[in-house]
Amino acid sequence: MKIGDQIIWCFDYEAGPVRKGTVTKVSGADLVYVDQHHKAEDCIYQYLCWPAEAEEELKTIIAQRAALKKAFDDSMALVYQLRNKHSRAAKR
Repeated sequence: MKIGDQIIWCFDYEAGPVRKGTVTKVSGADLVYVDQHHKAEDCIYQYLCWPAEAEEELKTIIAQRAALKKAFDDSMALVYQLRNKHSRAAKR
């Protein structure tokens, strides 16, 4: 990443949000600062950054991950229902 690059980033690929800004400071090989926010708590690791052109693709991936997580949660609900059914039957 270089100063002036338009980037996007996301701290949580399960929930989002996708944020965007312009790199205004690069610190070492692994940190960037965006939109003149240059305090230590404002740094972003470069491995979380994407070129701005990737925004729609990243949003699509986050949506797909959410759908997969919901499908997994729904499948686990079936397992718990089966366990409850057999637990009740064993108590009789």
